[in-house]
Order: sequence, then structure tokens, then C-alpha cells
Amino acid sequence: MNFVAIDFETANSKRSSACAMGLVVVKNGQITDIKSWLIRPKMLKFDNINVYIHGITAKDVKDKPQFNELWKDIRPYLENQTVIAHNASFDMSVLRHVLDEYNLPYPTFNYLCTIAAAKSTWQGQSNNKLDTLANMLGINFKHHDACDDAIACAKVLIEALKTTSSNSIEEFCSSFKIKLGRIYGSSYEPCKQYKSKASFEKTMLNSIKSSNTTNNNPALHNKKVIFTGPLRSMSRTQANQKVASLGGISGYGVTKDTNYLVVGIRDYKTLSKDQLTTKLKKAYSYIERGVKIKIISEDDFLKML
Repeated sequence: MNFVAIDFETANSKRSSACAMGLVVVKNGQITDIKSWLIRPKMLKFDNINVYIHGITAKDVKDKPQFNELWKDIRPYLENQTVIAHNASFDMSVLRHVLDEYNLPYPTFNYLCTIAAAKSTWQGQSNNKLDTLANMLGINFKHHDACDDAIACAKVLIEALKTTSSNSIEEFCSSFKIKLGRIYGSSYEPCKQYKSKASFEKTMLNSIKSSNTTNNNPALHNKKVIFTGPLRSMSRTQANQKVASLGGISGYGVTKDTNYLVVGIRDYKTLSKDQLTTKLKKAYSYIERGVKIKIISEDDFLKML
């Protein structure tokens, strides 16, 4: 359960006018690092409505570094990570626009909107605003303070994963048909939740196939590989890309046509029935009915590669 939560505040209606950023690092479900920066926008223009919302003024940031000066410190926290934000479309737009403002290259990472996570976890809420969720979960924070917002966002996702008994963000997204957004190269893909499992799996498979090469591996060629539990050697996204690049097919749920279920949990054979992941339970159920699914460890998967 590793990810990075971010939050931006802006000086005016321009998405490139970032004036504050909060960042929180979560490792193994625990907050391990908290960072915050006040930022001087390229154009030092603050709209009254923005000042009213977050309380930051031009005077507060006039002597602070601009974003291009801070980027060398911020980028390592984001590169190749899973990044989360509440109303992520806003924060990812701010990031892209401020990078464009200074002609800086985009980092590469996947991202999740915690609004989508909250809608899936706590259905029937009157709304999924960050302050509403924080109040429900007993999280104390100062709303529209970039650092506090990032901390609250991280805590909301930690609670969502615990509530749904999800071992990872990838497992959570698979269960609730959420496609992670992605920033890469000079482009991006939005985070999106699908209404049907069929449309979600089709989108995910097409996404993986688009990065496929013809470097086939006989052990994986045309084989459907599913992952469950946290992997130690690589992220779930990287594992799916490895499978696709070697001629295999990565899926997001155990079905009758699954060939391999790769388990990232050490000593998974000693788990009790109650400790099994949803995918392991389903795989064992199919095997008992005569379906030929091979359950293998992460080490065995690495040997196959």
C-alpha cells in the first residue's frame, strides 16, 4: 500500500498559477514523509476569490522560489509512483500547466482520484467533498491548506483500502472498475470509473496491448496472467507491462480462461481460508471444478520471465 498524495492551491483562475503544494509519502499504509512548499507564480497576480479560499497572498510568496526552481526536489517523489489527489483532474491539470509554463518535461506516473475511491467505498454519501469525508472519518485538518489537504487525502485512501480489504491500489481499482490515470511523455490519460466490468476489462487490455512488442516468451505467449497481493520486485503496472511485452495477456480478474495467478504474498499456501485474497478464493474455486489454473509465486513468475 504505497503511494504519494498531492494537493495544489492556485493564485488565480490560471491552472499554471500554483502558489502552494503539499505532498505526502505513504509506505506500507503509513505516512512516512510530509512536504510542503509556498510557490511564487510566474505572474504575481492573486484573485480575491482564491485568497478568500486558501488565505495565501502575493506578499506571502513574493520572495519564495518559482516552480521551476523547486521541480528538481519535487520530481523524485512523483516519478514512477502511484500518485493520488482529491479531485485529481484539477491537481493533475495544475501540474501539467505549470510544467508547460516553464517548458519542463513531464514525469511518468499513474494516478488515482480519491473522489472515485470514496464513491466506491462509502456509497450513499450526500457528497464526497474532502471536508465531508474527513468529518465522517474523524480526520482533523485545515481545508485548503495544501499540506493538510494532502494529508487528509492520504488518510481517506488508507481508510478506503482498509474498509474494502484491498491489499493494493491496483486490487482496489480492479474491484471497482477504476482505470488509473496516467501522466507520461508530453501527454496524459484521465482516471476513469467504468459502469460495467466488461467495458473496464476491454479498456485495460487494449491499454496494455498498445505497449506490446513482438518479443514473445514461449512460457507466456497467449497466456492470461493475473496478479494478486503486493509484488516485491516491481509494481503491478510494471508486471502487467512485462507480460504484455512478452506476448502474454494481462487481465484484472480471475476467470475460466486464466492460465496463471501470480501471488505476491510470501507463504501464501499457509493462509487460512479467511486470509485468502478474493482472487485466490476464486482461483481455488475454479480449480476444484476442474479448471486448469496454475497458482504460482512471484519468484516462479520471475523465473518464467
